Amino acid sequence: MSSVPVSALAASRRPCLGRRGSAVAALVGSIALLIAAGPDRGCEAGGGTVVAFGDEWLLSDHAFATLPEQAATLALNVAEFLAGPGGSILVCSTNFGLTGSALASAMATAGYGWTVDSSVPISLEALQGFDAVYFAGVEGSGAANAAVLAAYVAAGGGVLVCAGTAAFGSAPAEAEAWNPFLVPQGLEFVGPWFPVEATVPVPLFPGPNPVTFGVSTILWGFGQAVFETSFDNPATSSSLGDFAAWGLFPTGVIGVAGILCGGACPGDLDGNGIVDGADLGILLGVFGESGPLGDLTCDGVVDGADLGILLGAWGPC
Repeated sequence: MSSVPVSALAASRRPCLGRRGSAVAALVGSIALLIAAGPDRGCEAGGGTVVAFGDEWLLSDHAFATLPEQAATLALNVAEFLAGPGGSILVCSTNFGLTGSALASAMATAGYGWTVDSSVPISLEALQGFDAVYFAGVEGSGAANAAVLAAYVAAGGGVLVCAGTAAFGSAPAEAEAWNPFLVPQGLEFVGPWFPVEATVPVPLFPGPNPVTFGVSTILWGFGQAVFETSFDNPATSSSLGDFAAWGLFPTGVIGVAGILCGGACPGDLDGNGIVDGADLGILLGVFGESGPLGDLTCDGVVDGADLGILLGAWGPC
C-alpha cells in the first residue's frame, strides 16, 4: 500500500465508497492500520453483506496472541464491512472463536456495540435490533433459519458465519447446515476438514477481498474450504490460503458477499459528498496498485477505468 496519509483516507470505504463514507483507523501498538470495508446500509434500500470464514480460529484469543496485528486488522475489517463504523454487533454463539476477551476489547476500543448472547431468537424482529450478527456453531444454522437470515440480509443486515467448529460432527454436515443460507448469497462451505496441524499461521494470497485488506496471514486449524458459487458474480469475492507447506493447492478460506463497487457516489474517496481534486489525488496515489482503495470497478487494479469513473462523477454527489 502506498503512503497516502491516513487523514486523507479516513473517510474512504471499499468497495461502496461514499455510502456511509468512513473507514476505521485503528492503532495496534504503535502501528496505524487503515481498515477498508464494504457496503453500508445507509445509501440504498436492501443489500446487506455476508462474510464466511472456513475456520473458527481466525478471531480467537489465540489468534490475537499469535498474530495480534493480523487478527486485529481482520476483526475491524469484518466489523466495518458487516456493521458499518461503530455499528451494533450480536455474537449469537458460545464458540471460543467469537467470544474471546481480545476480540471484545478490540470491538469496544473501535466503538462497536458488542453483545454476546446465544439465546437471542433467530427472528427478523430480534436480529434487526443489531447491524450485524456473528455465528459459529449450531445457532442460526439450518434451512428454517436460513430464510430468516436471508430476509435480514435483504433488509440490510450483515452476517458472519464461521465453519470449522466440529459442532456438527463432520465438515460435510456443517456445510449442509449452513449452505441453505450461504449458497443463495453466492458462497458455500465445502468439506472435508483440512489435513493440517491445529492452529497454524496460513499465508493469504493477495486479492481484492475487502475484509482481508492489510491481512497477509491468518490462524487456521482443521477448517473447511469457502468457495464462491460463481466467479462471474461481482458481488462476491474470496481469499485463498497458501497451504503449499501441507502439500495442498491454494484454497478459499474467507468469502464475502454483498460487494457493491462505486456506491452511491462513485469517486468520492474521502467521503465528503463531492468528487474533487482531493479524491483525484488519492486515486493517483494508489494508481497501479491492487486496491481496494480506488478500485472502483472491483477488478483488482486501480487503473484508467477507475480514473474514468472518478472524472465522470466530478462535482457534488
